Amino acid sequence: MIALTNAELDRKIAIDIMKWHEHKFDDWWGMVRWENEEGETMCLTDYWKPSEKLDQAWQVVENRKADGWYPIIQCDTESNGTRVSFYRRVNQQITEAVIDDSFARAICLAALQTVEGK
Repeated sequence: MIALTNAELDRKIAIDIMKWHEHKFDDWWGMVRWENEEGETMCLTDYWKPSEKLDQAWQVVENRKADGWYPIIQCDTESNGTRVSFYRRVNQQITEAVIDDSFARAICLAALQTVEGK
């Protein structure tokens, strides 16, 4: 997997997993927000940080569960990090395990594999 910064990972999660798109406000503030497919505002782009915020990373888990993917979460005693992969019951598919010091980032990296076919 290509190394991604947290900002790149957050953007990829918003677009590829959550199916959101960016929309710029038509005002002098120039703020940009994430909108869902129905055009509803989900949050400002500056506040979407699932690679850092566990509550937002768990939104990614819930999104994947709705698509039939269930997380497998383990402590990795060798690296002192968290090991995360996703499992799909329908076809017995499992993603490659991701180990990271950040639990939120590990969730995001593993979740990306569910849409990238790894």
